[in-house]
Amino acid sequence: MDLQKGDCVRSLKGHDTGSVCYVVDIAEDFVYLADGKHRRIGAPKKKRSKHVSDVGRWAQ
Repeated sequence: MDLQKGDCVRSLKGHDTGSVCYVVDIAEDFVYLADGKHRRIGAPKKKRSKHVSDVGRWAQ
């Protein structure tokens, strides 16, 4: 999967399963996610990229 900063993704695994998040940063096999409510951009969630599904592009 080719994720980029600004993509909108859906969580597939974990306590946040089904939630839609924004990709803040990408590092190797991990993505850093923020949803704006529980996880802010200043403290993103670190998650393996195989545990998210691409929903679409949020920002250019």
